[in-house]
Amino acid sequence: MATRAVDLEGVPDDQARAIEEQARYWRELTARKRAARVGDLPRWPGIALPPERLRRREIYDDVG
Repeated sequence: MATRAVDLEGVPDDQARAIEEQARYWRELTARKRAARVGDLPRWPGIALPPERLRRREIYDDVG
């Protein structure tokens, strides 16, 4: 990600701190949203069956 800088020269200290806090808030929010998307699993349409009705033989072809 590219680093971006804002020149706050001449801005009063209290306003500069407020701008820094706002930037920190938006960076953290973006990072949290990005992390949440990474953990999502893909979904396909279909029918979900209860686990007790499935056998390994029905799921995998390696059982002889």
